[in-house]
Amino acid sequence: MPRTSSQKAFSLVELITGIMILSIIGLAGWFANSILFHESETTRNSEIAVNLLQKSQEELRRVAQIHFDRLEQCSFLEGNLCGFQTLSAEFDGFDRALSVEQEGSSELKRVLITVRWNELGQEKAISSLLILSKPADPLPGNIIGLVTDKETKDIVGNANITISRDGSAELHSVFSQNAVTQKAGNNINYDFKETGTDRFFLVPGSWSLSANHSSYRSYSHPGLVTVNSNSETVVNFEMESLPEDGRLRARLADVNTGVTVSFNSLSYIELYERSSRLTRKNNTSTLDFDVHFTTDNQRCFTLRTTNAYLSSLSGNFSCEGLSLSPQGWSSAVVQDDSSLICSNPWNGNEGSDRICIGPGEDRTVVIPLAPVPTAQAHGFVLDQEGKPIPDAEIYVYWHENNVFGPRPAGLTDESGFYRVAVPAEQALFQNIASNYPRIEARARASVVRCCDTPTFETRSASMRVQGPVFPGDDRPVNNIIVNLASTTSSCGDADGKIINDKTESLISGAVISVTGINRTTSGGFYLYNCPETGYRLPVGNHNFTVNQGSFYPFFNGGNVWYTATARIGVLANVLRTQSDVQLWPIGRGTIRVNVIDAATGANLPNAIVTLRTHNTSGTAVTLSMNSDSGGTATFVNVLESWPVENFTSGNPRYNQTVRTHSLEVHHSEVYDDYSQSGILLISGETKDIEVRLIPKGQM
Repeated sequence: MPRTSSQKAFSLVELITGIMILSIIGLAGWFANSILFHESETTRNSEIAVNLLQKSQEELRRVAQIHFDRLEQCSFLEGNLCGFQTLSAEFDGFDRALSVEQEGSSELKRVLITVRWNELGQEKAISSLLILSKPADPLPGNIIGLVTDKETKDIVGNANITISRDGSAELHSVFSQNAVTQKAGNNINYDFKETGTDRFFLVPGSWSLSANHSSYRSYSHPGLVTVNSNSETVVNFEMESLPEDGRLRARLADVNTGVTVSFNSLSYIELYERSSRLTRKNNTSTLDFDVHFTTDNQRCFTLRTTNAYLSSLSGNFSCEGLSLSPQGWSSAVVQDDSSLICSNPWNGNEGSDRICIGPGEDRTVVIPLAPVPTAQAHGFVLDQEGKPIPDAEIYVYWHENNVFGPRPAGLTDESGFYRVAVPAEQALFQNIASNYPRIEARARASVVRCCDTPTFETRSASMRVQGPVFPGDDRPVNNIIVNLASTTSSCGDADGKIINDKTESLISGAVISVTGINRTTSGGFYLYNCPETGYRLPVGNHNFTVNQGSFYPFFNGGNVWYTATARIGVLANVLRTQSDVQLWPIGRGTIRVNVIDAATGANLPNAIVTLRTHNTSGTAVTLSMNSDSGGTATFVNVLESWPVENFTSGNPRYNQTVRTHSLEVHHSEVYDDYSQSGILLISGETKDIEVRLIPKGQM
């Protein structure tokens, strides 16, 4: 109920006789002081003016409930932002004006309403001065409605409806439903009420509304939607279907035969629109692209290829003064009549995107490519003593060292001779040494590994740059020398101990890995040696790892648990004992969370309790569960926090990066969310944490 002052209230008749009064009226927690002035005799026009002034005051009180913070932007003009009624038809010949200023603080505003009219050729005016205090926050409201298809009138489900409050960053979204429900006599399929509680939460005022759906044009509601306190505003709207998708296909084809050809992983078919790449594919002969339309206008694209030459294909044209294009083909450059516009960008642009398609159209474009021309190269492969190497593998490379043709391109015969195909690069690239193909020979040489194990390894000669090479050439290559001299590895043995640093006891079953060779400790000891003759590990300093399921994994180079230590050092033909390796045992505990209502003390079941912890690799892990009927969520086998207090903390052998646990609890929109970080857990401990959820709006 409105609150009234204890002062005596005066009538409007007394006001317009020239007596100035001060009325203090309280309404929903705010007040207004009104001073009326009149400048003419009481006439019928004066009574009409007073009536208009009174209506304006009532309107101002209503508007100020919602738009107090933006009253300075309000006016009585038609189409105003604050929702004042247009009264020109009802009060013909009368004008009204609004002036708003801040009064001392942001909680008070001085508002002057002036009504003017002409009487017997003279301008008359009457004014009202009000001091408004900021109203209490009004009860929230809601927006509901029905979304339908503009053409079929069918229900539109899964539309993402977004509202934003005018003049603020507040924004909310809901999805329309596929079924219609009844609410307050309206068919609706969307509702901005609070999920789970059905409470209203929208601040009264002006809101903009829009909607998006993958099958419909974007919708923006004309004008602002007014949300009134403690009521629901119905906004039904229709969405217009998007045009039917089109489809654009591209196929690679031999320009001479029309046979489909294919790219490898190094070559791409690409689609651009206004210089922006939309998609690309490699390892393929086709590109298939669905063209999505938001309007009825056609869309235009550029199709192009990249690195076609690395798939032994090329464009049968060139804008570089050569006979072929190594990149392949571009629709922006090669026109329908095969003429060239070399000044167009290879990716196309708004002016050169010429492959156009409209809604519902299906178009296939053939990309003509020519095989890369080849030449021949021949020569001999010899060993370090000048003897021929039979069955040596010959590899051919493009100038930037990507492989050309099969792998290998060929083998040497008994005399070490080979003849292989090479790309005629000077048909595609300038005649400079950096654009010549390369040839490599590989052969197998005998070696003796650790433990006196005979085997073979593949050795390569330095690449030979061969060129220039033009189509049809048969170029001789200088002899390629591969050193096949037999070698023997220099090796040694190693042993050591793995220790439990917490108990200072030896650890059995720990797996130590050096150069990919594993040993498992027995009684805490490991030994690298050979079963018969020779030595086990290559000479040098080697990184190593140690793993045992009950301990934090170890790497000598340092990891999330340990700091860096020395590598294993192996000397030739001796057994060398290594420094001991200390491991820390993995500790686990239990975190038990009890969720209660802070106001009533009652246990809260079905709260979503999320624990953020880590695993033995140090990676962040998120665990989540609902509290049970007693309001409890129990997390077992949780890793201890790190470093371990009184043990690894401050110990230079261990990484000191802090790894604790954190907790988040969410129940419903009824309660404020809860979070807690820096939770410490000791091995074997059961840590009880009480979480008191505070109902929203309470302190």
